Amino acid sequence: MKCIDESTLPVIWESNKKSWITMKTFRNWFTEHFFPSIKRYCKIKKIEQRALLLIDNASSHPTNLSELTTCIIVEVIFLPPNTTALIQPMDQGVISNFKAYYLRRTFKQMFEKTDGEEKQSIREF
Repeated sequence: MKCIDESTLPVIWESNKKSWITMKTFRNWFTEHFFPSIKRYCKIKKIEQRALLLIDNASSHPTNLSELTTCIIVEVIFLPPNTTALIQPMDQGVISNFKAYYLRRTFKQMFEKTDGEEKQSIREF
């Protein structure tokens, strides 16, 4: 993403060297993006300014988030430990299915390119 202007992306983009969310990043997202978007949404819908935020118990998620809000009531509920994998789509087989498909496809390509005379060796492939 080195040559991409992050402001043109249709998402909030922030990165770090370890590719993990940090407490600073999470707080920034919470105060600069989540909080204002809830405020705008409630104003447009003409409803009470309240929100419910469900998050896992990652160490990057501060436990005092409700203290960061001033005019909007945000109830923060932490999911019980070891439940994230049960509800995350990427943990529900998407990754393993992709890996299996990729492996099958790679082997198929290898067999097509290496099977027969005057074709690549497996090492060349």
